[in-house]
Amino acid sequence: MGKASCSGEKRGPLLLVARWLGILVVLCILAFLVPRWDNAALAEWKSNAHPLVFFTVAALIPSLGFPVTPIYILAGATFGGLIGTLGTMAALAANLTLTFWLAKSGLRPVLERLVKRLGARIPQPGQSGDVRFILLVRLAPGIPFILKSYLLGLAGVRFGPYFMISLVIGGCYAAGFVLLGESFLELDPKRAAAGALILLAFAGVVVWWRRRGVSDPET
Repeated sequence: MGKASCSGEKRGPLLLVARWLGILVVLCILAFLVPRWDNAALAEWKSNAHPLVFFTVAALIPSLGFPVTPIYILAGATFGGLIGTLGTMAALAANLTLTFWLAKSGLRPVLERLVKRLGARIPQPGQSGDVRFILLVRLAPGIPFILKSYLLGLAGVRFGPYFMISLVIGGCYAAGFVLLGESFLELDPKRAAAGALILLAFAGVVVWWRRRGVSDPET
């Protein structure tokens, strides 16, 4: 059992690195394809897109299971680095609040059944404090960000630590992809490099945390 557990811990960071490298490869492919799309259609989309509407939708649809990465990339491509980052941070803050509230609401039994169908278990804080426990869940590989939000809400952690830690971790992830999204249409290699560095630095922190040998919460 000990050997199997140790092997799993070693594979975790490797799988995480492979996942991030795969994402970067896909982004490089998109960077090659985007300039060849219909520039007129893209320009029309950018001129008609309203930040309030876009980021309101960005705050709501992840709660339904929609992946956040395409939202962040589109935010950067549509509104640029500054507005895109600020908007995604506001949308992320709203989404974190919404998912936490849903996990505490009358929908809790529904969410618990959904979690079981997805093959996950509600993690138990045990003797660890909220901060350490939230970090363990947030930095666990292979689990979608939104599912982690629901799991933490169902686990009964305090809102303050949950919100601040999740906002910092999710914000780093968002900022990297917003800059990459902006660089696609602007063909700006400096912004692309900045976005990639943020994501790689974030991945490095996650790998470092995973290699500390701290046991994961049961999920």
